[in-house]
Amino acid sequence: MALSAVLAALVLSAVHVLAPTVATEKRISGRNWLSLAGGISAGYVFALLLPELAVRQAALPARELRLIAEREIFISALAGMAACYWLEHLARRAPNDSSGWQLGRVDPGLRIHAVAFASYSALAGYLLIGKSGEGTAELAAYTFAFGLHFFVNDQFLRRFHGAAHDRWLRWSLAGAVIAGFALGAAFPVSEALESHAYAFVAGAMILNIFKEELPEERQGNVGLFILGAAGISLLGLIL
Repeated sequence: MALSAVLAALVLSAVHVLAPTVATEKRISGRNWLSLAGGISAGYVFALLLPELAVRQAALPARELRLIAEREIFISALAGMAACYWLEHLARRAPNDSSGWQLGRVDPGLRIHAVAFASYSALAGYLLIGKSGEGTAELAAYTFAFGLHFFVNDQFLRRFHGAAHDRWLRWSLAGAVIAGFALGAAFPVSEALESHAYAFVAGAMILNIFKEELPEERQGNVGLFILGAAGISLLGLIL
């Protein structure tokens, strides 16, 4: 197991733990932060992530059902987006009490978000092992993009669930990253199955970007959004 992958897992886990203290709206303008984060995440998706899905699709073995086989990676990405949308729909419709942080009386909306985002973090941690095999630069880009993405997700959960996030939810998400990483190290899967898992996470990430990381037009900072997107896209051209 590469030391760089272990460090990457610790970094992603630490993002969840430190989210309440690293930056708040009092320290960083929420509008500017979301614009920059949205640009970086969108740039990562379109300049690095989607091209990698195309490469992974081409590397899959030929199958009899060509109509599906030629698009199966992208179908997995669509499934990730649809699952994320469905769970978010359920969470927002379910009762939620931000003061109900005790594990014994977790509200349905909080429970859905906890399971959904913990699974998301675990999958991101699981994929670190494969990413470490692609090179240090690719692993660093993955860790940076997902670390920023996780931070914005944590800010959303803090706004939505209040004290519950700071009391126990952030620790659950941090533990999920480590658990997913440990699972990937102990039980490696085939390259094809890993590609589908990567595509599923990619689909969920795309939805989260447009749901949370892109502020409303009147609140957004177009310059910072373009700066973030251009910066990570340039990195994609170099890698």
